[in-house]
Amino acid sequence: MVGNLPARLVLVAALTAACKSGPPTLPPNPPTEAPNALDLAPERIRRGGAPAAAQGVDTDRPDGRVRAAVLRHRDAIRECYERVLPASPDAAGRVDLSFVVETSGHVFDAAAETDAPALRQTRECVLAIVRPLRIDGIQHPLRVSFPLVFENPVLELTIPEVVLFPRMRVPGQESVAALVRAGSGSLTADEAAAVLSLHTADHLNCYAPLLRERATRRAEGSARFTITVGHDGVVGDVSLGPLDEPVRASGECHLNLLRAAQFRATGQRARLAVTLAMRPQEEPTPPPAPRR
Repeated sequence: MVGNLPARLVLVAALTAACKSGPPTLPPNPPTEAPNALDLAPERIRRGGAPAAAQGVDTDRPDGRVRAAVLRHRDAIRECYERVLPASPDAAGRVDLSFVVETSGHVFDAAAETDAPALRQTRECVLAIVRPLRIDGIQHPLRVSFPLVFENPVLELTIPEVVLFPRMRVPGQESVAALVRAGSGSLTADEAAAVLSLHTADHLNCYAPLLRERATRRAEGSARFTITVGHDGVVGDVSLGPLDEPVRASGECHLNLLRAAQFRATGQRARLAVTLAMRPQEEPTPPPAPRR
C-alpha cells in the first residue's frame, strides 16, 4: 500500500488541477460567410420520359454540382408534376426554386414560388426532395435560384396508313378491346390505330358506293385527317387535309365516323395524323406504261 502512495498522490493532484480549471471550452463557431448568388438556367421537366439526370453537366464547377445534385432526383420531380395531372390535365408552368447551400453541403432556407395554382402541390413535393440534399464540394456558401419549367405538350402521333378495299378482312372487336384494356400511360400509335379499326367496315361503306357508279367505279385515292383528342379520350375536333379528287365524295362520311371515336382517357391531349387509302383492289393500281 505504501509503495503505491506516490502514484496516488500524482492522480489526486491531476484531478484537483482539472477541477480548478473548469470544463473544457469549445472553440467558437466560425463566422458565417454571406452567400454568393448563383442563378441557374431553367430546367424543363416534360411529362413522359426524361433524359438521364445531370447529362452534360460540368460538375467541376459549383453551378454544375448544384444542378447535378438536384437533377439526380429528376424522375422524382417529374412524378411530383405528373401526380397533379389527373385532376388538372392542363397543368403546366414554372416553379421558382431557391435555397442556400453551406460549405458543409447542407441545404437551408429552401423555398419555392409558382403563379400556377395547379402546381402548388408540385411545389411542396419538390421542396420535400430538395431540403434533405447534401451537395459536396461547395467552397463558399451559395444562394441558389433554380427555375423548373413543367411542360405538358400535346402528344403528336402518326397512325399507320389505313387501306380500304372491297372484301378486305375487318379486324375483330375482341382483339381491339383487349389491346385497349392493356394500355397504360400515354396513348400510342398502335393503340390509336386499334381504336380506329373498330370502324373499318363503316369507313369502307363510305367508299364502296363510289365503286358502284359507272363514272367512279375505279375511284382511287387518299384522304388525310387530323384528330384532336382531349385528356378524357373524347375527340374534340377533326379536320380534313388533302383529299384526292376521285374519292372526294366520301370525305364527309369519314369525318363523321372519326368524330365518333372514343379513346382511352390518359390525362394528356393528343393530336393524331390519319391517312385513309382507298383502292378498288388490295394493291394500288400500277401506273400506265410509258408510250413508245
